[in-house]
Amino acid sequence: MNEKLNEQPIFQSEPLDPKYTEVTPTGGKQSIISGQMTEVPPWALIEVSKVMKLGAEKYGHHNWHKISVMSEIDHAMEHTLNFMIIVEDADDTYYEKCLEELSHAAARMLMALDQFIRKPRYLREQD
Repeated sequence: MNEKLNEQPIFQSEPLDPKYTEVTPTGGKQSIISGQMTEVPPWALIEVSKVMKLGAEKYGHHNWHKISVMSEIDHAMEHTLNFMIIVEDADDTYYEKCLEELSHAAARMLMALDQFIRKPRYLREQD
C-alpha cells in the first residue's frame, strides 16, 4: 500500500500541502486522491443509491449507522444467496429479481465497509 496516500488526510485544508499535491500534464496543480474514481462502476452505484433511498424511507435517514458490520454482512450474504437461488430457478422475471438482490447485497456490503472504516470496533451488535 502506498505509504504517502495512507498518511494523507481525508479532508485537506487550503492551502494545499505540497506533500499531497501533484502537477497535471497540462501544468495544473491539484491534490492527490487515494483512489481512481473513474473506475467506480456508475450503473451499480445508481442501483445501490436506489436501495439506500428505499432504506431511508422505510427505516429512517442513516439508520444503517446503528447496524453492526457483521449484521450488514449477514444480510448481504442472504441477498447474495437469494440471487444464486433465483439464477438457478430462472424464469421470465429473473432479471428484476436478480437486480434487486444484487443491489441490496452491494448496498449492505458498502454499509459494512463504511461502518468498519469509521468504527472498526463495532463489529457485532454488543460491541
